[in-house]
Amino acid sequence: MKYLGLIAAGLLLIVLLATWKLADTPRSLPPVSADRAGLQSQLREADVEVQRTRALKYQLDALALGVYSGTESETALAFVRPRPAIDPDAPVEPRFPEREVSMIYIAHGFERAMIDGVYAGEGDRLPHGGWVKSISPDRVVIVEREGTRTIALDPRVIPGAQEGRP
Repeated sequence: MKYLGLIAAGLLLIVLLATWKLADTPRSLPPVSADRAGLQSQLREADVEVQRTRALKYQLDALALGVYSGTESETALAFVRPRPAIDPDAPVEPRFPEREVSMIYIAHGFERAMIDGVYAGEGDRLPHGGWVKSISPDRVVIVEREGTRTIALDPRVIPGAQEGRP
C-alpha cells in the first residue's frame, strides 16, 4: 500500500505520453506532390545508371583478366616514370667530404687541431665519420671510409712559413 501512490503516478505518466504521441501523429498521409513524383523518377534514373555502371565494371574485370592471362596475342599497357636526365655539366661530387682545418696547437706532446669546428686530438672521431690519425705542425692526417687524407694548413697562417716573417 505504501507504493500505491508511486504506481498511480507512473501509470498517469504513461497515459499522458501515449495520448500526446497519438495526438502528434498525422491522421492521413499527405498527398504526393509534383516534387516527390520528380524525385521518384530521378531515383529510377539513378538506379538504371547504377545497373549500367555495374555492367561496365564486369566487362572491365573480364578485360583485365584477359590482359593478365599471359597470352602473347594481347597487348598490355604499362606506365613507367622516366629517369631523370643526367646533366653532363653538373659538378662531380668529391670523393671525400669537405674538411677544414682552421687551427693546429702543439705544445709539450699535446697535439690538438680544430677540424670542421671540432677541437680534436689524435685518435678522436670526427663529425660525418672518420678519425684523426696524426697531427703535425703544418698538416693533419684523417682516416675515413674512403681512405686516408692529409689536410695541410694554408702556409699563410703558419708562423714563420712566409718570407719576411719572424
